Amino acid sequence: MEAGRQHNGVTKVNTIESQKQINNNVDESSGVTGSHTLIAVKSSSDNHLDPDVSQAASMMSTPVHRPGEPDGDDSSSMNLEEETPIDDSEFNIPPLDFEPTLESILNDLDVDSLSEEDALAGPTQEFSDIAIQQLGGIPESSDTVSIVSKGSSDNRSRSSSRSCRPKSTITNTKKPNSILRHVVLKAITSQINSATEKINAGTATAMCLGSFVAIGTSHGFVIVFDVLQAVKWCLGDTEHRESGGSVSSLTINSNGNRLLVGYAKGLILMYDLTNGKLIRNIPDAHAAATAVLTLRFTDLPDLALCGDSGGSVFELNFKRTIGLRSCVSRCIFSGSRGEVCSFEPLLLSTVSDNPLSKFVLVAFATLSKIIVVMIRPKLKVLFTHTLICDLTTLPLVCWQMVIIQTTLNEKIVDPVLSFARHNTIAFYQTTLDSKSSVQFLPLRSVTVGYSLLNMHWLNARTLALVDVKETLRILDVRSQEELERVDLSATRLVYSSSHYKGLATGGNVSKAFALAGERACYNSVLCHNNQIIVLGTRSVHALTMRLWHERLDYLVRQHHYVDAIQLGYELYVEKAKAVLGLKGSKDSKRLIVRDKLLYILDRYVDRIPLLNFMDDLSTARQRYHDVISTCVNYYALLDHQDPIFEKIYDFCADNPFSKSAYLESLEPFLLNDQLSHMPPIIVKDFVTHYDEIENYRALEACIVHFNIASLDIHQTMKLCWTQGLYDAIIYIFNQGMGDYLTPLEELMTELISAISAEVRLTDSQVVLGNKILVYISCCLAGRAYPFGNIAKNLVEKVQTDIFQIITALHSRNSTENEQSYPYLRTFLHFDTREFLNVMSLSFEEPIFQSELGKRQKQRIVDILLQVMVEQGNFTTTQVGILFTFIAQQMAKSDSSLFVSKLLFEQVLEHLTSGNETCRIDERQEALMELLQAGGFQHFEHDKILQKCLKAKFYRVCELLYERKNEYPQIIECYLLDEARKHQVFSFLHKIFCLIPQKKEIFQSKVMDHLEVNVKL
Repeated sequence: MEAGRQHNGVTKVNTIESQKQINNNVDESSGVTGSHTLIAVKSSSDNHLDPDVSQAASMMSTPVHRPGEPDGDDSSSMNLEEETPIDDSEFNIPPLDFEPTLESILNDLDVDSLSEEDALAGPTQEFSDIAIQQLGGIPESSDTVSIVSKGSSDNRSRSSSRSCRPKSTITNTKKPNSILRHVVLKAITSQINSATEKINAGTATAMCLGSFVAIGTSHGFVIVFDVLQAVKWCLGDTEHRESGGSVSSLTINSNGNRLLVGYAKGLILMYDLTNGKLIRNIPDAHAAATAVLTLRFTDLPDLALCGDSGGSVFELNFKRTIGLRSCVSRCIFSGSRGEVCSFEPLLLSTVSDNPLSKFVLVAFATLSKIIVVMIRPKLKVLFTHTLICDLTTLPLVCWQMVIIQTTLNEKIVDPVLSFARHNTIAFYQTTLDSKSSVQFLPLRSVTVGYSLLNMHWLNARTLALVDVKETLRILDVRSQEELERVDLSATRLVYSSSHYKGLATGGNVSKAFALAGERACYNSVLCHNNQIIVLGTRSVHALTMRLWHERLDYLVRQHHYVDAIQLGYELYVEKAKAVLGLKGSKDSKRLIVRDKLLYILDRYVDRIPLLNFMDDLSTARQRYHDVISTCVNYYALLDHQDPIFEKIYDFCADNPFSKSAYLESLEPFLLNDQLSHMPPIIVKDFVTHYDEIENYRALEACIVHFNIASLDIHQTMKLCWTQGLYDAIIYIFNQGMGDYLTPLEELMTELISAISAEVRLTDSQVVLGNKILVYISCCLAGRAYPFGNIAKNLVEKVQTDIFQIITALHSRNSTENEQSYPYLRTFLHFDTREFLNVMSLSFEEPIFQSELGKRQKQRIVDILLQVMVEQGNFTTTQVGILFTFIAQQMAKSDSSLFVSKLLFEQVLEHLTSGNETCRIDERQEALMELLQAGGFQHFEHDKILQKCLKAKFYRVCELLYERKNEYPQIIECYLLDEARKHQVFSFLHKIFCLIPQKKEIFQSKVMDHLEVNVKL
């Protein structure tokens, strides 16, 4: 049966009863769908219809009187239509218990087109309590509704979707979108589709949000829904639908009691949403033969704005005189100066204390510029900004109140103007200067990697962007990080391209305007109170920001525990983005989030036994490691370690895979000192496990972080000596026994044996020697080894004891053949330079600044000279390093060291008289270091120059000549030095630049060696 018919331009509902009324010559020209007729709906508290409305909707034979129309002869308004009555028995049509009304038809869900879950949801499914007076609230069971048009959502029953059976997997692999809850508004979707099919309302074309949701259609209808998604009003009588055409724009005022409707043919209507009555008909508010593209109310109750397809903007001033309503329009921006594609007024009604609230500001987005205009108290252009020229995209503009940090460490709340075109978004702070003038201060500009289609603020830090591929992207403004994306392509987004092309008015728009408006969706993607509403051709979608705890709960329900835990910790340290609903002081918020995070961690730990360890060994090991390390990490970060050593350990103790993963997961947290107080039983298991897997380097690194009271000393020391874990040995002696000398003596015994063998040291022996050097350096500096500090009351004693060991004449277990000063001699043979560096650093300590300390420094210098110079058995390089060390110490201002000048002469003779040419570089380098460390004062210039020339120490000669400013002689040093003769030209260039006045002298010297220079 045909759903509906048109008779004389009046919508009729095709039911059996209505056909009978037609046959009885009932006049229906009054039109039950007229805008003046109250179409009541069932409220949540009253199941009865308004008697007046019931009478108007019952299609009775008595003509309905329209409010505002003059009384007259009823017969004059009748338009009787004769039709052959339909035989009910012939077509087997059952009788109806009651006559349906338009309201009942629109509220009748098309159950056949809904899934089982849709049908169970019902037509009065409530919206979210965050949005438009609880607009958009969807039960949590709807979280899994996919981004599809009506009828293609998840068909699983509620019972199966809420199954609590444990799953074998602990996490999903694909991270879900947790910021936005995306659902189809099923009741609104169903009722819009019913209106399309049953009363020929046409497809959805525009939408607006406020206290209600109003959706306009291509056949001129406007259907208004309340907070329960039930139809509140169906507006648009035949006359206005025919004269207006398609609904092209809608807007609801801040009080929620007025609705402005703009049409493709230029008509503007105003409705009272408290009773559904048409209160203003405004056919000539803007240029003739242009479509209404944008309608917006301002904060002033009697002022609205209208933009048409000619690119002009008009203000609409509403007046009421002696009960008569009127509207006076004025053009405030002509399209001849630049066609306005869209505009947004700055609304400050909710922040009336803002100093800008005394102005009415509007941001116009033209094809080439952003223009901000003051309308009240006077018309004035305040700001302009040129946009990127992209002919295929429309400009976007919106406002948002934002907390801004000032340079004086103060925070102010000011509106921020954001505008965009193509891929560039700009942000400007709007504020008043000291002279009460409106200023626009640039904040930042962001470039994204896609072309923009729509832009809205979700909150003061988060933008919702839609690109030309119909992908919704959530962008954090401060970090410019894309937080989430949702594909909207399946929603079949409604575009207003026909209105921007002016198809209803003969196409009288510019080519640029028509091209840019090809994908205009200003009126089909809207944002209100942290919620995005998307109007599709066959469905309406809501994407609502979840509260912070809802995001965590959703991730947990999807078994994305790691993502939930990471998000929870970001909330805990105040680094999370797109946060909603977390309020209170800093400490109270941290406490609330911590409790929630610990609850999630406990649930995650409870799922450890559900891990499937029947896979291959590597997979099972890795899965356990990932889960356990995550739990341990966040328990440690939250300083809640009891579950690590109790609950998690109990779960893992009996399973070899989980126990191995558990123990190995502790390693990084031990190294970071996050788990310093482990129970002895776990420490013993840890040492045993690492011994079994032979990971001794890692074990050694961990032992030095254990609380010494948790270690089994016998087990650990036996293992350490066997495997050469020297750091652990030193740590246990120092921290467990307070003994700093025994580990040094024990380890030095091994090093002395290795050095005495007079063979190349092994890698392990080199490691041992280096560790001993670092150990004595730490002790002499008052630091614990390998980290930390020695107790203050022990520092001086430890320094004295270590110094005595180093300078000991003989070792504790000396033999008759032992040379004097075995420890010192061993250090010098192992690494002369590093040992003397250690001594140089220790000489800076306070203990060596006293008179006793200075005598100790002199003593060790005397011992060094005795061992290395007088008794010999050291290389030229090592002797040079010693005298360099001595020269450095003597060059210090507070030095009290005394060294015989004869010794320096002996060193000079030793370094310059060598006959081994292969070692000339080493000897020359040693002498260079000695001289640069302050050795010049110990030698005569001419004598050392003579010896260096003889020894061919040309680099030393250059240094000596330079001190005397004898630069021409340096040329000979370069020419005589086979390794550096090619660098003579670079030297000459530098000298010519630095000392141009002596250029002739240098030229003469060059001429003396012309032949050599030419060869070079």
